[in-house]
Amino acid sequence: QPLIEPLFNGRTPLELLAVMVGNDETESYEIVRRTMRQVLGENGFESRWRQALHDGWVADQQFRPITPSIRTQHVNAAGQSLQQWYEQRSGGTELVFIPCPKVRDGRYANNGWLQELPDPITKLTWDNAVLISPRMAEELGVRMSNRRRESDMVEITTADGRSLEAVAIVQPGQADGSVTVALGYGRRFEGRICTDAGFDTYALRTSEAMGVAGGVSVRRTGEQYTIASTQDHHPIDTNAGQSVQRRLSSLVREANLDEYRENRNFAATRAFVPHRLSLWEENLPHHHHGQDAQHAWGMTIDLSACTGCSACVVACQAENNIPIVGKDQVAMQREMHWLRIDRYYRGGTDASPNSVSMIPVMCVHCENAPCEQVCPVAATVHDEDGMNVMVYNRCIGTRYCSNNCPYKVRRFNYFDYHRRDPLRQTRWLHVQRDYYDRRQAAAHPLQQLQFNPDVTVRMRGVMEKCTYCIQRTTNAKITAKNEWVATDPDQRPETWRVRDEDIATACAEACPAGAIVFGDLKDPDSRINERHDHHRAYEMLEELNTKPRTRYIAKVRNQIPELAAPVHEK
Repeated sequence: QPLIEPLFNGRTPLELLAVMVGNDETESYEIVRRTMRQVLGENGFESRWRQALHDGWVADQQFRPITPSIRTQHVNAAGQSLQQWYEQRSGGTELVFIPCPKVRDGRYANNGWLQELPDPITKLTWDNAVLISPRMAEELGVRMSNRRRESDMVEITTADGRSLEAVAIVQPGQADGSVTVALGYGRRFEGRICTDAGFDTYALRTSEAMGVAGGVSVRRTGEQYTIASTQDHHPIDTNAGQSVQRRLSSLVREANLDEYRENRNFAATRAFVPHRLSLWEENLPHHHHGQDAQHAWGMTIDLSACTGCSACVVACQAENNIPIVGKDQVAMQREMHWLRIDRYYRGGTDASPNSVSMIPVMCVHCENAPCEQVCPVAATVHDEDGMNVMVYNRCIGTRYCSNNCPYKVRRFNYFDYHRRDPLRQTRWLHVQRDYYDRRQAAAHPLQQLQFNPDVTVRMRGVMEKCTYCIQRTTNAKITAKNEWVATDPDQRPETWRVRDEDIATACAEACPAGAIVFGDLKDPDSRINERHDHHRAYEMLEELNTKPRTRYIAKVRNQIPELAAPVHEK
């Protein structure tokens, strides 16, 4: 049921189909009513129609159950044909087609949120690429330069003569003799976002080889292509000269099933933590840890449930009016995502790791917040509920807080990104003088309709970060207080409380696996309290004594014995 009228007198797919087939009725509303008359009948149609709209469903309309029968001879024949194809293919390299995890088959290619979303594994934005194994890259002479943000181009030629030039990315875990390409890029229509983004891999795909094509050849062309990958952006601070790789077992705490059975509290033993003292007197009245504090918001992330799908990243971007910056700006480490998904490899070798570890990282709302200690204008402070908040009007852009944050989760607005279309390439921002003109008009009215009215739209020159969706917690508190006033105003204000099920951050609400839980730590019956005290719960960088409000629940893997013991981490 649409909530607004179509913009610019547009036509719905149903109306367009009705015109194409020459239907007498072309209004969607009347077409649906005509169909429902066949379902509900003419007798009492209006009342039953309104009841169906109210309920959202019609009783006794389910399909009859069907018990399918499998014809094993066809399954066996298909398996034999596939085996024969593998045996008879004319050598060469195997080419695998996969739908892009962001734009799928290309239907979402004009969505800027998804174009700028890092790929879960390669962390590539605004492009697709040819994934090749490290050994194959060495044979072809393919090189990637992280410093110059460039990678070599390769040409893929199929057995029937089709060819395509695309950028190559060396991907650990990719099988030797096989290359993988994602579909959905290289769109040719004039879209604001997708035009010239990536490479059209459909040019290599045929109906005879929809998923895998054999007998292809791959060669390096000698040209290079600029890529925007976020894997090395905003790395977590290291301790005493140690690299992130050496501290990975402390940052992303995991155990196999046998180790977990032997030691259920393994997460607490992965890092040495000295005696920790607080900067504050936590027993003072009205302190967010004191008895008079009404709320203490917190979050947990279950790494066993997290799949790294990045739905939380897009939900956060939509909820908090986070801008799209463009490919060139991402290449300069200026992406604005408040939440990132760090990807690490574990075990095996550089070319063939045993497993992949994913961990969402956002502002953890430290009690001993390093950012608050260095801000010269008190733009980042603690509020009455103990959250680390940003006062944008105070921020003067010193970026001291970002430099002092060990989690590297703060983002700086270098430009007024909302004032321009989210173009793929934005180098012209550096030469267009009118871009710095503060008298420029605000965003287009249609773009303003996309913004969340409960969240401010930030301008350039201020620092941004995760706010625990403070607009949602505030609305929940106002609603709970109004209910208290309406029901029993003679009670003390301390008696009303936001219920655990009344509030959820955007990332927690969007997580399909339920890995993220948000709630009030002052509520003894809340889920967040149970998870904060979980025997697998731990604090990232707890040795720094920042006392984060966000805790992670360590991952437990059930691997085969050959893959269970990490040999190499990177």
